[in-house]
Amino acid sequence: MKSSLLGLVESRPDSVVLVRLELPREVFETYEAQSAASGREVEEELSTRLMRCREHTASQCIYLNDSDRQQLGVLVGRSISTPAQLLNAVRNTMAVRCGTIKGELSRRHLDRLTPRAKAEHRAPEEVGWREMLRGLEEFLGMR
Repeated sequence: MKSSLLGLVESRPDSVVLVRLELPREVFETYEAQSAASGREVEEELSTRLMRCREHTASQCIYLNDSDRQQLGVLVGRSISTPAQLLNAVRNTMAVRCGTIKGELSRRHLDRLTPRAKAEHRAPEEVGWREMLRGLEEFLGMR
């Protein structure tokens, strides 16, 4: 079963175009459940989703559901709601900067740092920064 746009049904003067869609039953049922959960009509749910996603044109897309987005927020220590915020969080999580000195943490560092930060209920960058300062202080004889 494929989805297809069957054609323009009606064009209204207020710049809204009414269309008829053909969807596989399981796709419709997914949107039907989502609309029922939000107290809206299926058509309104579909319309809202299409308007919100019209700029998503990448050939290899990454879409996060709410659970994935929430887990990502926990990993980076803040809520993520836009692609720009996501890219910035990843850059900041992987980069360490001290004045003019900049370095990047390896995947291995991040893999070991993240669970320790979670155990302390802190963001990985906060725990990493604290531990780097502790190590520097020890190296400089300040501890």
